[in-house]
Amino acid sequence: MFADDPQVHYSPGTSSPEVSKRTYHIVLVADFGSDRMDALTPVDKERLPEALAAAQPSLALAVPDPCGDGDEWEFRLTFDSLRSFEPAGVLKQIPQAGWRLGVREKLLARRAGELAPEQLERVVEEAAQADASLHWLPAALRANQTSAPGTPQPSGGSILDQIDEPPATDSVASEVERLAADAGDASKRISAGEADRLKAALARIDRELGAVCEAVLKSDSFRGVERAWRGLRFLVDRIDFREGVRLWALHAPRDAALDRLVERVINPAFDGEIPTPGMILLDYPFANTPADIQLLDQITQQAASLPVPA
Repeated sequence: MFADDPQVHYSPGTSSPEVSKRTYHIVLVADFGSDRMDALTPVDKERLPEALAAAQPSLALAVPDPCGDGDEWEFRLTFDSLRSFEPAGVLKQIPQAGWRLGVREKLLARRAGELAPEQLERVVEEAAQADASLHWLPAALRANQTSAPGTPQPSGGSILDQIDEPPATDSVASEVERLAADAGDASKRISAGEADRLKAALARIDRELGAVCEAVLKSDSFRGVERAWRGLRFLVDRIDFREGVRLWALHAPRDAALDRLVERVINPAFDGEIPTPGMILLDYPFANTPADIQLLDQITQQAASLPVPA
């Protein structure tokens, strides 16, 4: 009874007929953070980076000031690759964090003896003027500029000061100082006290950067957009597109998911404008609540009206 079925018909001595594979369409609906994807967007391994770069999802966020001044840091994040969701990509887009990253780099250079104190002072003053939340930094490092490195500090009467700073007439100390100056720039060497101040400033900057980064990465809006794109990446990595599978992405905020699905998928498929999808995935958090159950029920009723995939 299967004689007319080209998928099972076979005659001895002849090759099996070529059977065309039917295209299987999958639609992923999620909050991708970009209205540029409010229509069905084809995605595969090659198109995913292009889709993310073209969508340019963005978020407006406000996080508590890690300095404890009572204000909030307000900024907008834009994502053009999956790397931009990582901590380094996030911090680069926050103005206050950007100033801290720049100052941190200079502090490390000063600690390594690669930067003169005057150069560090200029960087710190510029950062403090541009970002009021760095008002504490110049005072924390100002002691570095009271005298040039290597110059004896005024004694406070402690005998340890006299031990640490030998008399200038000491020929051995003078010779050592001369040789050190000849070997490199003496102005870039740091004392133990300056090293401690640099360490303390670096520790505070790292704490503030960590607090801001944690606040962003744990915010619901950030996690929602990141989850959508990483979920899309998960599907792309696990779908064998050679088997006739096509994946489509559709942006819709959770409260607009039903209307967007009906407008972009259900009605066009019912009217024959697009192929009927074999699977519709919703990447939203759902709970066992009356509102969520009602939403899922409405979506399933709409999906049930779709014609059978051709």
